Amino acid sequence: MTQNPTDPTNVPGSGRRPVLVALPTPQIFETPEGRQWRYAGTKADGLRYFVPAHLDPAKVTPVVWASEAFLTSELGDVTPVVAA
Repeated sequence: MTQNPTDPTNVPGSGRRPVLVALPTPQIFETPEGRQWRYAGTKADGLRYFVPAHLDPAKVTPVVWASEAFLTSELGDVTPVVAA
């Protein structure tokens, strides 16, 4: 059986296929003015949603989650907080 050279999963010589690894999503994000937001999840619309950092997303109804688009339009870009 010949291998297809255009197959992106074809790893020459090893006979193994690459494994996709899901990297953890940063949990705390910050606006330019320093407000912190906790990642709450992604809804069916494909957008990321956030709650204020002091709240637990599991205990807050998804109706009050703020979308990344809303936060960006109101407060500026949200960026992950890098742990030191």
